Amino acid sequence: MTVAELIARLQNYPADLEVVVASYEQGYDPATDLREIAIEKVEDREWYVGVYDDAPAPACAQRAGKSGRKALLIHSRFLRSEEKA
Repeated sequence: MTVAELIARLQNYPADLEVVVASYEQGYDPATDLREIAIEKVEDREWYVGVYDDAPAPACAQRAGKSGRKALLIHSRFLRSEEKA
């Protein structure tokens, strides 16, 4: 999904509807942060591993002949164990 597709979908919902993300093991946390990250597809992954992982740093990726692509991460600061709701 792209940012444009996300915006189009979000326009179908009330502007004051809270946005949440899945919590670490159970329940939901408020979406609090947006961050641009570099990702790459995980090949031969186990079912519990995400489709994407962090791409290697540019210098490492260049040596390995790989390159990541940019993505927008929507996440919650409450996923960090030291944060309290």
